[in-house]
Amino acid sequence: MPSCLILGDSIALGIAAALSALHPPGCDVRARTGASAGAIAAMVPREAYKWVLVSAGSNDAMNSLIDNQLQQLRAAIRSKHVMWIYPRAVRAAWAVCRIAQTKGDGALGLNALDSQDGVHPSNYRRAVAMIFARQRVGIRSDGTSIAWAVQD
Repeated sequence: MPSCLILGDSIALGIAAALSALHPPGCDVRARTGASAGAIAAMVPREAYKWVLVSAGSNDAMNSLIDNQLQQLRAAIRSKHVMWIYPRAVRAAWAVCRIAQTKGDGALGLNALDSQDGVHPSNYRRAVAMIFARQRVGIRSDGTSIAWAVQD
């Protein structure tokens, strides 16, 4: 089973780049700038992963179908351990948090981080540090892989 997947929008791309800089080769990445929840659902690979990070909702502020699309997205993910990054837009953030709560997943907002555009964190390394702290994940001392402190 592959170790991890980063899935989603431009925030997912930024997190993946920061993680890769800290520890190449990092996780599998399926993300695209401007991706809506529906587009992200179509990106989910068939493989099962030990841990999945999903950034969704940043491009869905006016999407009336977001709840259904997030349900489809989560149903397609094959992992016991999913962490959602919810957007700053309140309506979309609530939709992401609802799906996370319903499925027993984690949810994390990056609102505490500075943002020059009101959407993206200015410092993705800090975002990665917040995710690591929240999920008890980190890079193994031998530098060979990312260690996930989650139960299988």
